Amino acid sequence: MKNNILIIMFLLTMPLIAQNYEWQVLVGWDMEYPVSGGQVVYDSTSSKFYVLGGEDASKEVVDWIQEYNILDGKWKIVGKMMQPRYLFVANMWKSQILYFGGVSELSENKNVMETWNLKTIPSEPVVFDTQDNFARAFSTGYIKNNLLYIIGGEPIPSGPSELPYIVGYDLNNKSISFTYGTTSQNQPKQQMSILLNNNIYIFGGILNGALSSISKFDISKNVFEVLSQKLLTPRAGGVAIYNPILKRGFIIGGFNETDKALNSVEAIDFLSDGKVLIYPFASLKYARRNPMAINYGNTIVVFGGRDENGNIVPYLEKLVTPTGMSDLNEIPINDNLLQNYPNPFNLSTKIIFELSRNSNVSLDIFSLLGEHVLTLKKGYFNAGRYEVDWNGKDKFGNIVPAGVYFVQLKTDRLIQTRKMVLLK
Repeated sequence: MKNNILIIMFLLTMPLIAQNYEWQVLVGWDMEYPVSGGQVVYDSTSSKFYVLGGEDASKEVVDWIQEYNILDGKWKIVGKMMQPRYLFVANMWKSQILYFGGVSELSENKNVMETWNLKTIPSEPVVFDTQDNFARAFSTGYIKNNLLYIIGGEPIPSGPSELPYIVGYDLNNKSISFTYGTTSQNQPKQQMSILLNNNIYIFGGILNGALSSISKFDISKNVFEVLSQKLLTPRAGGVAIYNPILKRGFIIGGFNETDKALNSVEAIDFLSDGKVLIYPFASLKYARRNPMAINYGNTIVVFGGRDENGNIVPYLEKLVTPTGMSDLNEIPINDNLLQNYPNPFNLSTKIIFELSRNSNVSLDIFSLLGEHVLTLKKGYFNAGRYEVDWNGKDKFGNIVPAGVYFVQLKTDRLIQTRKMVLLK
């Protein structure tokens, strides 16, 4: 009864939560080479994001790798994939971007996963592995603990006629770890998904019309479940994203039978029992189908996609509050080490620091007894905001015991320390 009362109270406050936000067009950030249906990967250490592939304004599928530098506001093409790709999957793994799928039936290598090293630009992509399971379009996927989870999609024409609906692919061993269900030309496509803890939530998609269904795949047990909750608006071809600072997920844009492009956004709160609460959120300024989105600190940036008239949307939008979150191209006023999140943490935690001016930086982890555990970052950094992950390992690669640790930031102007708690 108590839980039901809390849920009812939360439902009553949801409209107020949504009213506290709005989407703002980022003036001067327009995409120089706008695309729809590409993939984006954010490198927090350099404050750059990389847009791969997609479909350009003339509806040609491209092989571009674009870079956008948040600090200087410049777009440029820094590489090319081995073949054009559209509505495919890309993830960051170590210092590489791994990507597969989304090629046309005319492509020679439909079942190839490529890798591109963003730390050694200029660099050429190379073949990471070849698997029939990579020969699919309209799929989604995530990497966790060196395991790539491939979800849904459909086999590429003239490729395999049927593939597993969910695949666990071991990146270290380059082998299939497990499979679940089957996917074919008659299964939903252009679904959206969010990985949170040990659950992958799968939203909507299209199969004989746009869907409003929500499913959950527990990766710790390999158990699939269809949830009773539904999307407020049936949709496919949107983008799903979870912001760890806001502790909230979002389903953004897409399309359905009545709208060729949607500007509506649905917010999602994830409950401890695996269920979800969904409520309407602030709408985008521009309707978008097949857009892209990244997290940047306490905000989300959405870009690309096509509008209701089929035109590419070159404008970027960020999520802001009426009081105004700090602008992404605004240099911080002071050097600052923010509190890590999550805290306490189990497997990993994110550490954010800000530099008001270019500076020498040392970011170090110490034990409760003052012993040096690890140097996370050291060198000369430009002014801006940086995000670093710590996986609970020391300088020798050993997992450290549970307990209290300290992260310390040293710059030319500041020494600041924050306490962290590691749980097991």
